[in-house]
Amino acid sequence: MTMIFDSLFGEKAIRTGLAVLLAAALGVDCFAQQAPTTYELTINGEKFLVESNRATKLKSKRTPEVSYDVSLRVSPVQTVRLPHLQFEFETPAQVELIGDGATPTARIVHELGFTALISDVGRPLDAEGQKSALKQLLESVEQTIAEMKPQKVESDKPESHRFANASALGASVRYVDVKGVPHSYVVCVFSDKKFSASCVVQYLDHDDAAVSPRIHRMLDSIKATE
Repeated sequence: MTMIFDSLFGEKAIRTGLAVLLAAALGVDCFAQQAPTTYELTINGEKFLVESNRATKLKSKRTPEVSYDVSLRVSPVQTVRLPHLQFEFETPAQVELIGDGATPTARIVHELGFTALISDVGRPLDAEGQKSALKQLLESVEQTIAEMKPQKVESDKPESHRFANASALGASVRYVDVKGVPHSYVVCVFSDKKFSASCVVQYLDHDDAAVSPRIHRMLDSIKATE
């Protein structure tokens, strides 16, 4: 993504490269990975092995008369921290980091059926920079859709929106694929005093009621890294 965004905000945008990235990142299913079930827990310097999703009593080997009632589970809300920004997503979902360490992209694939690409652009953008970045992203998304030979494509006009922690300029793109199935993209560019980021989310329209609230909460959570 670094090369893409260097071009996006410097020389001529590499639209084809971004389109290929979008097609690969938003169109390929992730293989399910088994979450860890045993964790190492340290209490007062003493280590214990604890299985997730169950309550257990731990007895201290150092002090036999001491025991601890503990339970451990994975939080249903997870945080992703990139160099300049962080955000939260709701499980069950898979997360993958793409690109270099300076300006990486986080790919979230949720089991409810939506995929999101959130990219750390780095430096803040002014209004013109946001407009230019969004224009390039929309063109790349539309190019990706065109390669799928859709029956119909509709795009909204860009609008500014204030989320809980930052403002964004964004638009929606909807299309009907060759099988008659409607899809939606949400494309936006965030800019704050300490960071800027791009976000592309794709989902099936018939999943809208289930996924839209989760997508909105995820976008609300985007903010500068703490």
